[in-house]
Amino acid sequence: MRSFLALPLIFAIGAATGLGSAYFVVRGDPAFGAVQADQWVTWPDLGSIKIDPYALATLARSARIPLASGEGFAFTARTDEAGRPLDSTCRYSLSGHPPRARAWTLTVYDAHGELADNPLQRNGFTSRELTHSADGSISINLAREATAGDWLPLPPTRAFTVVLRLYDTALSPTAGSISTISLPTLKRTAC
Repeated sequence: MRSFLALPLIFAIGAATGLGSAYFVVRGDPAFGAVQADQWVTWPDLGSIKIDPYALATLARSARIPLASGEGFAFTARTDEAGRPLDSTCRYSLSGHPPRARAWTLTVYDAHGELADNPLQRNGFTSRELTHSADGSISINLAREATAGDWLPLPPTRAFTVVLRLYDTALSPTAGSISTISLPTLKRTAC
């Protein structure tokens, strides 16, 4: 009789463990397949037929559509060049040479992965909207208050992410190729 009563408890524990672990794996970013390039991370298999079932479930849950493997790559930064989490109460400078691509975009998202409201209604730049130096490098200021030069306002939520999308690039989807590329550096300038 006791073993009969323990059976529903075992099933309940198993179901809670299974559902809880599934939720943990599919919330946020995909759990597997990330490739790190300095402070930037990308998932090269998201837009390919090699996508794993957990990443597919993560995309379905978030309703995001990734770039197809032949279209380009999306790189996400959640830390500055020193490895500190991005904090919108600080000021940052993003500078360097973007990788060669037909076009690219740089977008700031709030802590919930959404575009934040701001007076300018600007959350990003395209490669054609920025001032480029003579050597082709860029410099973008990120801060809550307006600054001189190319500037992106930061969201009111403290945590934020920056996403650099490269379109029609010659970059190979192999991990070795991606992890060795040079991407612009996001540096904290004041806090």
